[in-house]
Amino acid sequence: MRTTSNKVPVDLLIILAWIMTAVFVIIDPMFDNSLIKVVIGIPMVLFIPGYVTIGAFFPKKDDLEIAGRISLSLGLSICIVPILGILLNFSFGIKVVPILMTLFLYTTILIFITTYRRRQYPEDVQFSIQLNNIYSDISNEFRPKNMTGVISNVVLILLIMLTVGTIYFTVTTPKIGERFTEFYVLNSNGATSYHTELKVGSPEHIRVGISNHEYTSINYTVNISLNKELLASKNMILGNNQTWEDNITIVPTREINNARLELLLFKDNNLIDPYRMLYLQVNSRK
Repeated sequence: MRTTSNKVPVDLLIILAWIMTAVFVIIDPMFDNSLIKVVIGIPMVLFIPGYVTIGAFFPKKDDLEIAGRISLSLGLSICIVPILGILLNFSFGIKVVPILMTLFLYTTILIFITTYRRRQYPEDVQFSIQLNNIYSDISNEFRPKNMTGVISNVVLILLIMLTVGTIYFTVTTPKIGERFTEFYVLNSNGATSYHTELKVGSPEHIRVGISNHEYTSINYTVNISLNKELLASKNMILGNNQTWEDNITIVPTREINNARLELLLFKDNNLIDPYRMLYLQVNSRK
């Protein structure tokens, strides 16, 4: 008499533990820019959704060979994850946490369905993976019986390597958008208004801001001139996404009506062609 088993299959327990670990690692800021985050996250996107789906449809070990399960798991995962992302976009948008929790919920539900489906068959008929025999089972499965088998195995391995490599490159490569530099003038209170009346011989503080979004470190120079007369110059190096904001002091030397105060921003020691320009209309009086 053949008996069924009420135990949760080992492979599904491993997957459940894996996705729980993945949720923790991906959400925790401590693992940002960490290789562990990539290693843990790739199977959750690339393999696990398809594997539990295949398990629900093919609960018996004779339904599919191991090579077929691996191939279909990869292919189905590549289909399932984008579909879930598209459906999620209608409600929460395509963001990391909603997608992560959706994958976790989907996988957990399929684990229970797969467990239920396998329990409908005797233990010796159920698909299962024994940890102590996992190497021999997989090696026997992938041992080619003819030239067609050799070619199939080679193609499968190459596809797995290509897919993993593509996802790793996509995840670890910085997303480069538009390159630009913000250049602005504020008053002492941080507002965009500024003084238009200057006094000859009296210091005037002009609050200047620079924000680097060039995806590289830039050597900036700010020159402030009044009717072509250089009154102040400031140099600084900013890394990507760094912002500098400070007062630059100028002292008008002569009386001028309706004068143009020029703020010229140069980068990388090119002091001939301004990179950004700001103009203020001012009066300089005694």
